[in-house]
Amino acid sequence: MEATPRSLRGLDCLSFFLANVRDGLGPYLAIYLLTEKNWNAADIGLIMGLPGFIRILVQTPSGAWIDKTHHKRKLIVFSSLMIGIACLIDVISPSFMIICISQCIIGLATSVYTPTVAAITLGMVGYERLAKRIGRNESFNHIGNVLNALLAGIIGYYMFLEGIFYLVTLMAIASSISVLMIKKSDIDHSLARGAKDESNIQHKPIGYTEIVREKNIIILLVTVTLFGFCNGSMMTLVGQKIATTEKESAYIFMSCCIIIAQLVMIIMARLSGKLSANRKRKSIFMVSFLILPLRALLVTLTADPVYLTITQLFDGIAGGIFGVMVIIIIADLTEGTGRFNFIQGVVTACIGIGTGLSAYITGQISNIFGYNNCFVVLSVASLFTLIFVIYYMPETKDIRKLSVGFR
Repeated sequence: MEATPRSLRGLDCLSFFLANVRDGLGPYLAIYLLTEKNWNAADIGLIMGLPGFIRILVQTPSGAWIDKTHHKRKLIVFSSLMIGIACLIDVISPSFMIICISQCIIGLATSVYTPTVAAITLGMVGYERLAKRIGRNESFNHIGNVLNALLAGIIGYYMFLEGIFYLVTLMAIASSISVLMIKKSDIDHSLARGAKDESNIQHKPIGYTEIVREKNIIILLVTVTLFGFCNGSMMTLVGQKIATTEKESAYIFMSCCIIIAQLVMIIMARLSGKLSANRKRKSIFMVSFLILPLRALLVTLTADPVYLTITQLFDGIAGGIFGVMVIIIIADLTEGTGRFNFIQGVVTACIGIGTGLSAYITGQISNIFGYNNCFVVLSVASLFTLIFVIYYMPETKDIRKLSVGFR
């Protein structure tokens, strides 16, 4: 059974509109708090790290729930509405406590997006077409990010800063409408949880403890945690560094940073999806880690906002490859296990651990030692991460043929 054109268009629209929803307000919130509310870097780091820490707590059980539920579309609708409400709360009363609460809500809501969209995609197209379809999803997501960054920059600079909060709310509503375009009958929920292999044979789901003890799964979890730490706070820190010298134009430069990164991600996501369909996964995946230490060092060279904006090309390369490949690698490792979404939940939780720690630790470092020293620390951490990936990350394209005992 193939998904109908209407459902596939709905998946395209969902990927597009979720671009500005699944990360909440992102670096715009950091700039808003720094320039308009005069918060210090340490408090901003704490606030920006909250969603990641909340996701740590709920991501794994939510992934297990997504494996079981047939209400995946409703889950996205509910989560989107929660984020819209959280953004409106920030506008009404932007106090420290209110911002903390809204960030916690965003952390809860965004924990379901990545695994649910991936599950719906797998349930609609199957393993054979998954790599290319994930690349297409990520491309539409990055196109959405470009449009949202343009709108956010225009609204923040020419109109009123709080308009960015309303923009996220509108995108949350559009996401809800998009997911309802997908027909419920077009989603094979057994396939969506990875309970079938590519020969369409259904397997009984293996135990949770058994799959998380598998060596290759553990290596993947360590890898994505390190990536989250090295990459998670980079864009936010670049935005704050720009804001220290270009307070009035910070929103414009932040939008340009996002647009440049996302334009590159559009290309890299589609390219990664196509290449990984017939080539080895590790060599493609490793490029995203090779970029990290170089990017961190480059942003230490000057405070010129134009230069800092251009360096975000490297964010586009790393992020575009990582976003596609991590889902494909999870699919490789979990095919036939029935735990595709559970492992996605664990992986996303680990990324949240890395991102949350990164936001908090880099906030403290930048507040005491300055932004450049913070970037040096991230560069060193990125180099160690690259070495780990080179020596320990397995090739997963044919892993299911090599680990029959695991199945």
